[in-house]
Amino acid sequence: MEILQAKTYLSRVKGLLGRDSLPVDTGLLLKPCKQVHTCFMKFTIDVIFIDKHNKIIHLETLRPFKISKYVWKAKAVIEFAEGTIERNRLTKGMYFPVS
Repeated sequence: MEILQAKTYLSRVKGLLGRDSLPVDTGLLLKPCKQVHTCFMKFTIDVIFIDKHNKIIHLETLRPFKISKYVWKAKAVIEFAEGTIERNRLTKGMYFPVS
């Protein structure tokens, strides 16, 4: 998997807005982050929330114009193309290596 990183505040705010899709098995790391939305997005995404130990603590699939759950213990969120969670068998409690 390739993980891109939104390193600035503005890049985190923009996130995936304006894109038509996201390549399979490519993710966008938003750090720090506890909640995301898909307002004005053109495609459905899979979202994983990780804690300070890089453990997956919440997973969601969000269609356009939805808001995720607010995950208090999340330190980061990774957004993927729809189907990534299922294809990679990602589950709550798994370690997900990111920097």
